[in-house]
Amino acid sequence: MEKTTEVLPVISVSVYVASRASLAERPAMWKALRKGGAAIVSTWIDEAGTGDTTDFTELWSRIESEIRMADRLVLYVEPGDFPLKGALVEVGMALARGKQVMVVAPGVVIDPRDFKPLGSWVGHPNVSLCDSLALAFGPAAPEAQLFFREKPAMASEVLGPEWFPSSTQHG
Repeated sequence: MEKTTEVLPVISVSVYVASRASLAERPAMWKALRKGGAAIVSTWIDEAGTGDTTDFTELWSRIESEIRMADRLVLYVEPGDFPLKGALVEVGMALARGKQVMVVAPGVVIDPRDFKPLGSWVGHPNVSLCDSLALAFGPAAPEAQLFFREKPAMASEVLGPEWFPSSTQHG
């Protein structure tokens, strides 16, 4: 095999993030990634507290617009996050637009037959299960990878050490 020294162009990927809004650590996690340079387009993370949203019609119109302009959606869910509500609507919006959906579900045991507790939508060809957020943001998201690689202390402090497994994407 011939080794190449060609420098490939950096491709920036915009990401819409979906998770439980009612758990304060989720929006905090997304904000930390955005602060670290990830191209997160979701604005719900800035108004996820109780009473922060004054107009839910405007919020859902904005969510739809943000999903439309994003290159992919990353869904994060832990075992205690079920049942999901709005995050599943967001996933459906992304799939309806042909977007790639990356699912990060640490600790969630997914039945290989019917994909419970997530659901059969996980079998959609545009859905991939990822072992970590670093994999979900992918090599095409250099800002997120830089955050994980070059700011590990900050990332580990904000996100926890479980964000840095050395496993691969599958799906």
